[in-house]
Amino acid sequence: MEDMHIHLKDAIYDQSKFDMYVKKCIDVGIKKAVFLDHGNRISTKHIPVLSSKEAIDQFNKKIIRFRESKMSKEIEILKGIEIDYSNDLDFRSKTFKILKYGQFEWIVGAIHSIKFDNYSQYLEAILDMLNNYEINVIAHIKKTDEYEKYKDLFTKILKLCSKKNIAIEINTSDRSRWSDKQLYYMLELMENNNVNFVYSSDAHRYEDIGYMIRETKGKVEKWKKNK
Repeated sequence: MEDMHIHLKDAIYDQSKFDMYVKKCIDVGIKKAVFLDHGNRISTKHIPVLSSKEAIDQFNKKIIRFRESKMSKEIEILKGIEIDYSNDLDFRSKTFKILKYGQFEWIVGAIHSIKFDNYSQYLEAILDMLNNYEINVIAHIKKTDEYEKYKDLFTKILKLCSKKNIAIEINTSDRSRWSDKQLYYMLELMENNNVNFVYSSDAHRYEDIGYMIRETKGKVEKWKKNK
């Protein structure tokens, strides 16, 4: 089982908490995980975590220590970051500097705190993100009851993902988990466009690591068998 989106928050600075996160992953059966937190943030209400050299250096030390420990034989952990999309060039420049310094192994691209007039504008912003940011995965594509209306835009996004080898996140948090119908719809589109996906709890608390991943994976496997 994998969980490719786990927020560390103050565990970036606290070794004992970091080790607790690792142990929790192992206890719930996760074999591959991405530890991360937010870099530069759009919203001034949200405090960035991985936005300074000090924070990144602390993160690096804990990843190195983990890889030298016995626990590294039980689970693979990638050093990640979640970055905010913006069309502001100054904001982008600051983000790119963080990415260059951090040398992250897994970059999660996400859209936060931007208001759109409609869902089409939101999907167009994802396309712009794909064209201007070096990322590994698109995080938590928003839920909508009208997903079928946007097949053309979804297809554009997925074709670009396929070309750039960028995955789609199947987010299992209560905030972002798709309905079963939207999940199956997206699985069909991803398969048709040769796009990979990953499972992510998007845990912001220690207790939520691995949340609903096993259940969601079961639905995906059942969908594949019934095709």
